[in-house]
Amino acid sequence: GDLARGIPAVMPVTWASDWFRYKINAGTLPKKWREKMREEFARDWQNGHPKARGIQRPATGGHAGGRSPAQARFEISKELEQVVERLEACHQTSVQPNPADKMRERELKKLLKELPE
Repeated sequence: GDLARGIPAVMPVTWASDWFRYKINAGTLPKKWREKMREEFARDWQNGHPKARGIQRPATGGHAGGRSPAQARFEISKELEQVVERLEACHQTSVQPNPADKMRERELKKLLKELPE
């Protein structure tokens, strides 16, 4: 852990398994995956990501899903980052990207523009 920033030494199992599953499925598991996982966990912890904090939110309705605009912006940005990562991986390997990823990228960018600052 990092005592100066209050980051715990133990990652929540849900966060770690979701991260690993995403990296494997996207084909973007880095060679030094342990270091990358620690870096991304620290970032998510500092940004207050619920899964990094070990918080399981119940599903709620509504436009923002019961989230504050800042939390919604963070979650959309995080998903956009993952979609862009998959698109870049396809580009680097000369593989045709999934059309759904291209569409989702546009949707997420539009959602970010619509959120209040």
